[in-house]
Amino acid sequence: MEKDKPAPPIWFPQWAERLPQLRLPALRQQQYRFALIQYLRFCKQTGQKATVNSARAFMQEVTDHRRLAVSQLATWREALNWFFREGGKQPIQPAPVRAAQPRRFIPKPDTLADVPSLGAADTGTEEWERRVIQHLRTGHYRWRTEQAYRHWAGRFVRWLEKGHRAQAPTGTLDLHAVTEADVKGFLSEMATLHRTSASSQKQALNAIVFLLREVYQHDVGDFSDFTRAAHNPRIPVVLSREECRQLFAALDGTTRLMAELMYGSGLRLMELLRLRIPPLSP
Repeated sequence: MEKDKPAPPIWFPQWAERLPQLRLPALRQQQYRFALIQYLRFCKQTGQKATVNSARAFMQEVTDHRRLAVSQLATWREALNWFFREGGKQPIQPAPVRAAQPRRFIPKPDTLADVPSLGAADTGTEEWERRVIQHLRTGHYRWRTEQAYRHWAGRFVRWLEKGHRAQAPTGTLDLHAVTEADVKGFLSEMATLHRTSASSQKQALNAIVFLLREVYQHDVGDFSDFTRAAHNPRIPVVLSREECRQLFAALDGTTRLMAELMYGSGLRLMELLRLRIPPLSP
């Protein structure tokens, strides 16, 4: 049996013109555009074509060498998802159509779906990472949870390696040798040295607990007295009634109806977008 041939590269030179059709918020569009420019520049510098394999290599390089938040990494993956999904609809190469020639089957390139193949095919490179991914996917955790846990568990492991902590007698990293002082030191350093937000520190705490207690069945004891990150109070922006009237007056049609429905019913954005009118019964 012949081995499966690799998927052909994506040919999508019109991506910059097609991107505004997504009707994303301005900031999200800028993030998509920047991520795709960086990816195409990576392909040019490394002499690779726009394939899923090069996209995986690009995201690995971004994860290793750029200090991006988990949400930013997710946005970059979403941009690549869109690029491959839309690019898969384009011809692989611009070529004239010959009427006399029968139509030949062109394999559809790999696409990045809701759980992108960039992530689905990524099962980790280190032993601890493979075990974390196996537990997360066996437990049917959400994709964003997997991204966050892998990110913070990786930060913790690299911190241990850098400080020569949790070493086995052979000199290699042993997560069974992690102590409560190690966990407290990492979490406290996040708050004091890196000035991490309270939500990020809590996310890192959940990831470390999952790594040690769920994956490695290792109880390090009580480490609850670590230095907590400061909570930054957020003052909500509230519009007056007159400002709301002015806002609604500047809208019309469907957008005005959506804004008024959100204002009057308290629906969240995705709840509003998922509303459907049921078909009329005969």
